[in-house]
Amino acid sequence: MNNDLKVLRVFIASPSDLVAEREAVKAVADELNAVFAKEVSAQIQLLGWEDRLPGYGRAQAQINDDVDRADLFIGFLWRSWGSPPGDPRYTSGFEEEYHRASARREKTGTPEISLFFKDASAIRSQRDILTLGRVLEFRDQVASKALLFGTFSDLDEWRKKVRALMECHLLRMLKISIVAHLDVPDQLPPAAPAEESQIDKEAQTTEASGKAATQEVVQVWNQALEAIKKDELLLLPLPAWRGTLARSSSSCAISGWGLPGKPTPTTCI
Repeated sequence: MNNDLKVLRVFIASPSDLVAEREAVKAVADELNAVFAKEVSAQIQLLGWEDRLPGYGRAQAQINDDVDRADLFIGFLWRSWGSPPGDPRYTSGFEEEYHRASARREKTGTPEISLFFKDASAIRSQRDILTLGRVLEFRDQVASKALLFGTFSDLDEWRKKVRALMECHLLRMLKISIVAHLDVPDQLPPAAPAEESQIDKEAQTTEASGKAATQEVVQVWNQALEAIKKDELLLLPLPAWRGTLARSSSSCAISGWGLPGKPTPTTCI
């Protein structure tokens, strides 16, 4: 495995009535990985109950291990609330996963949590009415805490929204990584005095050219660093992101990032 590979771990939480939506999340993740892994060494790792092997003990406890290492928690509900997880504090596995992720976020600031509700206007059975009541109660609780959530009505809309969400978090992860790599000294350390008596004219010329080139590269990196400090280096939706540094008389930008006109930053729900 590439040691420089950056991984976004995404836990998907939903009851069993959203199997098609779970499969759509996997398909979108595969599509994004095909581009991001190749171009910028970044990929999504999906976590969820499908990937857990049979083992001893409470099944939900094993799933909780994945909740505990996720960077992004995506929860989505429709008509079903889910089955009891074996812990009397919770009425469904989804509820336990959500509360576990929320508790960790309060303590550590991670994972990011995104919730979605599918339109449940079409009721099919009496059981749907009973379980939907618990879903709507949870939705009201989320709204009362001023937490944002999204909605979707069909599979196509869901694919678009979950793609935008995961793509946004991938780009955010890459921005953090680039900012960390731009943490360079403002000035190069002074070079040790050369023993000119031992260097011929050709070596002196080569050294001077190398220093000039190094100084120019550092100057460009410093411009990018200052732009980031001022929050002027922002994400731009360019498809062929390759992380190369570009410089012109009016801007200093990494391809896919830049300063032209201070565009509106990308936001993640």
